[in-house]
Amino acid sequence: MKYSWIVKPFFWFQKKRYGSVLPPTWEWAKAPRVMFSFLAFYKSLTRKSSPIPADLRAMVGLHVAQMVSCSFCMDFNASRLKRKEITLPELADFQKSSLFSDKEKSALEYAEMMVRGEVDSRIRETLKLHFSEAAIVELTAFIGCQLLSSRFNLILGVQSAECLAVDIPKAD
Repeated sequence: MKYSWIVKPFFWFQKKRYGSVLPPTWEWAKAPRVMFSFLAFYKSLTRKSSPIPADLRAMVGLHVAQMVSCSFCMDFNASRLKRKEITLPELADFQKSSLFSDKEKSALEYAEMMVRGEVDSRIRETLKLHFSEAAIVELTAFIGCQLLSSRFNLILGVQSAECLAVDIPKAD
């Protein structure tokens, strides 16, 4: 496929940063307006001043990707996770793990419910103990964005990238 000139600087940026163009970018770049709109939305959710800390976003993103089985998103979020003691089995069983704070557990449970499409009032009340109303909106938007990204990649057959591969222990 011949890509529009408008996406070529983005290809260059990814090659410089990651050593290659990331696999989802080849798909998104087929519709540049959609790609840049998605990237602007994602960037607004991952800014430094976000009320959702970067490590919590990486944890939540990794858990959503794990539930959807998106290998690219698992590697992408794992590469951003600073707490390297977290394994996929620990994350899958976060409620019983001492590695996660109550705040993290509430965000992870909320992500699980959003993936399943069955959010209840109890989790909304639990979130209010740990997050402001604006932070809950941002967390909801981030989870929705991660869900979109994970399903997009899964449905279009996007595979992970070697430049992101992280040795995160999988379930036995």
